[in-house]
Amino acid sequence: ASLFPSIHGFNYAVVMMLGLEDNKTTEEQRLFWLEQEELVDAAVDARERAYQDILARYQRQWDDRIDQLLAFKEEHGHCLVPYAFPGLGMWVANIRSRKQELSEDR
Repeated sequence: ASLFPSIHGFNYAVVMMLGLEDNKTTEEQRLFWLEQEELVDAAVDARERAYQDILARYQRQWDDRIDQLLAFKEEHGHCLVPYAFPGLGMWVANIRSRKQELSEDR
């Protein structure tokens, strides 16, 4: 599905890009427009997949740090990770400083 509205059955972004907004289309133009619309849709889909991959990577990193924090708490009995604690200290300090920006599920 296209993210753009259609005009005359064609992707509006493609129609505008080509500057061909009237109904005077030949079959060759129609086929060209359809091909361009498919290319635009494929690019949008690829961008969406890349975005989802990035989100998944950040979610894995978040989960890894939470696991490290839980292990720290298990060992030390608290979550007051020193800033100088390797790997985890800077992350905890950063998260604490950004707590207003985080979603409620974080």
